[in-house]
Formats: sequence, structure tokens, C-alpha cells
Amino acid sequence: MKTLSKLAPSLKVVADDVAATKLRELLKDADDGFRRVVKAGLYIEWIAANLPQGQFMPWMEAHAPDVGQMTVYRWRTMAKNLCEWSGLKFTQWVNLPLPAEKFLTLPVAELPKTMQAARTKMDEALDSARTPKQLFLDIGFKQGDLDEHGYPRAKRGNKSGKGCTKAMRMKALAVTDRERLEELKLWCEGATERLLHDVGVKGIARLDEIANGRAVLVKFTDAVAYAHSFLQDLKRGRGQL
Repeated sequence: MKTLSKLAPSLKVVADDVAATKLRELLKDADDGFRRVVKAGLYIEWIAANLPQGQFMPWMEAHAPDVGQMTVYRWRTMAKNLCEWSGLKFTQWVNLPLPAEKFLTLPVAELPKTMQAARTKMDEALDSARTPKQLFLDIGFKQGDLDEHGYPRAKRGNKSGKGCTKAMRMKALAVTDRERLEELKLWCEGATERLLHDVGVKGIARLDEIANGRAVLVKFTDAVAYAHSFLQDLKRGRGQL
């Protein structure tokens, strides 16, 4: 039987144990300030971008199982929002001309000129903030946009529509719908990662070994069967997805 390390996804650009060690170092350093949090978030995105789609969580489970998923999510969120606020598109980070964690380490003058303005804005925000909540408020989030931990919650738009023209309401509905679809896309990516990793004789199939696990497994099986039927109909109606 193959070992987990042989079955797990691997990075093409560097040894997996080297990347996992580096990730742990950056996450540990993050306890000392937001600059290190963002460095860790950028490195997380770099790892995810260099793996096949849907393989980031399996990679984490195989090579860095001691790293908390919520920590990874929050620090990646911190980096994403700060980068995009500064004018540096987070989705394009893997294509930028330097390693992710170097962006906040190198002197501004040594960065490519196209990145210097974004770095300066990020420096100003990071130097003035001491909590996640303060940081996000400083970069333009409102109190109601943040959850109990000080991190952004999903925006829902103006549901009442009061004081808006019809055109404004239609535009707001379109924005809200796009935001909902973006959330749904992220959920699908996460669900795909978990299913690819946990469906098997050593994963979901063992739920019947614990109290109420069997009932949960039956409901989950029915839900997956329903989702499969719906998606197959969608696939047939739209052609190959």
C-alpha cells in the first residue's frame, strides 16, 4: 500500500517539506505583527497557486497537518484584502516578479516600480494598526462589515432599496448577486478539496464508528446523490462544463 506522502499532491517548484517548513516559519512569525501575517498569507496563496485546482487542502493535510485551517483562512483573507486595497490584485500574485514573502521584506526601492506604490500604501496601513479590526477599518471597511474577530464578513448590499432609483437598485442587486456567486465559488472549491481528500475507506466511510455518525453519513449520502443528479442535468443542459 502506498504511503500518504506518495498519494498526496506535490509542488513542482520546490520540495514539499521545504515549502511546509517555510510556511510554518512564516505562520510562527505572524504572531509578532501584521506584516508577518500578510507575508504568511502571501506565501499561502503562492502555495495554492502552484498546485492543481482543489488540491491546496489535501496538500496542507499531508504536509502541514498541524497548521489550523481557520488561521490559514484568516491570514489569507488579511493578505487578500490589504493587497487589493493597495492596488495589487491578489489573484495575480503568482505571476508577479518576486517570491511572495519577499514583497514586505525587501526595501521599497528594490521592488519593481510597478509595485512600489502598493507597498508604500501597505506599509502605512500596517504601521498604524494594532488589531485586525483597526486595520480593516483603516482601509475602508465599516463596522458592520466585520465579524466578531475583526475580519470581513460577506457584504449583502442594500436590501431595502430606500432612497435609490430603479437603476441604482438594479445595479445593487447585480453586485449582490455577483458577491453571492463569488462566495458560492469559494464554497465549491473548498467542498471539492474536502471531498477529494476525505472520501475513502479512511475518511467519511468511518463516520459510522462514532455516535450518530451513521445518521450523518446517511443524510450526507442522500444530499450528495441529489447534488449529483442536479449537476448531471445541468451538465447535459449546458454541454460539457
